[in-house]
Order: sequence, then structure tokens, then C-alpha cells
Amino acid sequence: MYVGILCTGMYSNFNRCESVKSFINGLRKLSLQYILKLCKLKFYFHLLYAANSLFSDLFWLHYGDCYSADDCLRCVPGPRHVAVNAVYEQFEVDCLT
Repeated sequence: MYVGILCTGMYSNFNRCESVKSFINGLRKLSLQYILKLCKLKFYFHLLYAANSLFSDLFWLHYGDCYSADDCLRCVPGPRHVAVNAVYEQFEVDCLT
């Protein structure tokens, strides 16, 4: 299924691109942005709870450096299902604005 539209400088094409963008954002849990955030969150959990202490140390170094800039990173210290719900709620808020 082909969903994309090639945008040019014309006004009518701009309206079509905006409608396609709103359709893609309307997919919610099937949106690529949400899926990428979940993959990032799962990677952080993998680093944190890995058997190798080097991975855990790398996670905490990254956590200290990027805590304020990364919204997925703020959800990691806690249960996984709570973190996934928090990322979804944040994604919902971002889609509405």
C-alpha cells in the first residue's frame, strides 16, 4: 500500500501532505515514531538489566549525560509496563499538540 505523496511548492499539494501527515499520526500505536520510541525503550531496559556489568555501566553513563534531553530515558527506572504506558501517554500528548 503506497501512502506517500511527493510534495512540491504548490499550495494544493501542501494540503495533501498535511492530510497524509495527520492520517499517519492518527495511527497512534502503529505510527513509526511510536514504534521507534518503544525500540529505544526496550534497548535501554536491555542495557540496564543485562548480565554484563559493562552494559549496565554504559547505561548509567548515558543516563547521567542525556537524562534531560531524552524522554524515553526518564521512564526507565521502574517497571517495564509502567515505562511503556508513560511513553504512550507522552506520545498521545505530542500528537494532540
